[in-house]
Amino acid sequence: MIPSSEDEAAGDGGANKTPSARPAPPLPFDEDADAEEQLLRLGVVRVRDEYFQVGPYRYTRLADARAEAERMRARERGP
Repeated sequence: MIPSSEDEAAGDGGANKTPSARPAPPLPFDEDADAEEQLLRLGVVRVRDEYFQVGPYRYTRLADARAEAERMRARERGP
């Protein structure tokens, strides 16, 4: 950074500059309190995913699970 003429005139080499703002420290997590309440306070939202299992495979989309089930059925029946 190039010092401004004011910094040079003051002779402090820019030492009187305002420090940059530091991020706020993280909020403490109290293990004994209700976890859901604390997560909401921290802005954390719980998302529950739905899975469809076909044999050993898991799918998040019903269409994919159905397609795999149909492929498995076709393999079982044979040519």
